[in-house]
Amino acid sequence: MGIVEEVGPEVKHIKAGDRVVIPFNISCGDCWMCSRKFFAQCETTQNRDTEKGASLFGYTKLYGQVPGGQAEFLRVPQGHFGPIKVPEGPPDDRFVYLSDVLPTAWQGVEYAAVVLNTPLTAANASIKVPVPMEAKLGVRYHKLRPDLAYDGHVR
Repeated sequence: MGIVEEVGPEVKHIKAGDRVVIPFNISCGDCWMCSRKFFAQCETTQNRDTEKGASLFGYTKLYGQVPGGQAEFLRVPQGHFGPIKVPEGPPDDRFVYLSDVLPTAWQGVEYAAVVLNTPLTAANASIKVPVPMEAKLGVRYHKLRPDLAYDGHVR
């Protein structure tokens, strides 16, 4: 999360001075996988030598070893697609989960194709861990059964 310092010529949706959230996965938005919304498997940034998905900011050689994550300054590959512009005013904590935790949880709920009144379980998780908490929000949004089990305890 931060303020854009400068953009390259291919970047049209944001400009210097904009407040943005940058997802951890680095995706092109144009390849076959991205066109099907499988951004974590982007064919442009995919790490074939380690048989892993798209490159990730601030991760090891397994996922492209691209500097970033919680960096003070960040060069954003595929900047024409990744950054998400957010409004001025609200505090950072209102948007910071858009970079990793919320999309991970949301995608899990979507891929599970949960039907109404099906109980869900977030195994080996704690109520203090954000992904199960965000998954619970996704479940509620879809008007599904609103309880998740965390380490065997229904919340």
